[in-house]
Amino acid sequence: MQGTLIGYEAPPSGRPYIGRLAEVAVGAYTSIDAIIAPASASAGDLITIEVRVRNLHTGAIYIATTGRYNGVDILPTEDYAIVDPGATHSFYFSFSMPDNDVELRVWSWYWTGTEWYQDDYSYVDIALEEEIPLVSLWPLALIGGLGILGLGATVAFAMARPGK
Repeated sequence: MQGTLIGYEAPPSGRPYIGRLAEVAVGAYTSIDAIIAPASASAGDLITIEVRVRNLHTGAIYIATTGRYNGVDILPTEDYAIVDPGATHSFYFSFSMPDNDVELRVWSWYWTGTEWYQDDYSYVDIALEEEIPLVSLWPLALIGGLGILGLGATVAFAMARPGK
């Protein structure tokens, strides 16, 4: 359960808690310091991303984040956090890797007391891993197996020839 900062009405929570995504702005009160995500993943993998947001303001503020990948909006596991001045808070996002590369965009927001204000923006690319079908490995395994059998048969034949 989140507390309430003195002098502020607590921000609303729930799925539409931030509203529409705004234009990119330079972070005045928040800074997205890091997006920790895998460089690549296979289709269907569960991807979990950590977004570290720092409070640049001189007082404690409410901070929230939103994300979007390939036109799909995603929200972190928590609606918002109260972050002390200079402190960093981690927000976590999860989604299933689609069957194509992903550009994950992340926005940080702060609560003005009456509305959410979009403050910083960053992104990270996640590549789809190309999987080698197992069927294509069978010819190599078969050739390798025959080669080993051939070498073994040659050695056994040479040892079995008496007098030579």
